[in-house]
Amino acid sequence: MHVPSVGTGMWATDFASTFPSANVVGTDLSPIQPLYVPPNCRFEIEDAEDEWSFPYPFDYIHDRALATCFKDHAPVFQSAFNALRSGGYFEVQGVVIPFRCIDDSMKGTAFERWLGLAK
Repeated sequence: MHVPSVGTGMWATDFASTFPSANVVGTDLSPIQPLYVPPNCRFEIEDAEDEWSFPYPFDYIHDRALATCFKDHAPVFQSAFNALRSGGYFEVQGVVIPFRCIDDSMKGTAFERWLGLAK
């Protein structure tokens, strides 16, 4: 199983530790990942908005908290789908913007006023 990941490396190292038979590739624009990682995990400096040139298809691609990272998400998502093996999974986890509350706890707060500045 080949699994790419983007970010600080915590998710990639946790995934690699949990699934020792997986080959995990973590990517980011800068080398901020941990030095000591499981043997089935490695990191590459990559820009997900550039052409993806991995030499093999992935079984699972994980994207989390990247809502503000790309000029346009559509090409990045297309690259991810193109990089999947048949039957592979592309999982995206993010936040809803603008932020919302299930109750009135945000009413009248500085956070609510800050959110209103973007309108």
